[in-house]
Amino acid sequence: MGSAPLPRHASRRQASGMTLIELLVAVAVLAIVATIGLPSYQRLGARSEVASEVMRLKTALALTRNAAITRRSTVAVCASQGPSYRSCNFEDWSGDWVIVDGYIEGGSLVGEMILRVLEGNPKVSIGFSRRDRPVRYNYLGRSPEFDS
Repeated sequence: MGSAPLPRHASRRQASGMTLIELLVAVAVLAIVATIGLPSYQRLGARSEVASEVMRLKTALALTRNAAITRRSTVAVCASQGPSYRSCNFEDWSGDWVIVDGYIEGGSLVGEMILRVLEGNPKVSIGFSRRDRPVRYNYLGRSPEFDS
């Protein structure tokens, strides 16, 4: 004579749930994956911010050049502190950038026509090696400062 089969509800109760050891192993594996993955995620975020600033720079230069050609005049781009945008900041290009119809002599934006403002990202620091003037394009779409 054999043993009697277990009731249906008894076998289900044994198969469900986790032991404390299984839970601790799962938490340990999760902690290891988070420790390895978090720095990679932070680097990804930093690379994304840099790529965003590069795209903003390319956009600002393209818009400035196109405006110079379209308006058949000198158009410049420089960093400026908003919301008044009264002067160019040649030291720190991390803030907002303004595209201005005009030569911008001396950095004053008073009386100049601001064509566009590109808002900056305060988390990213940007420098410019020619700290005494903005980037300008003439009516031919060329930057006279870099022509030889």
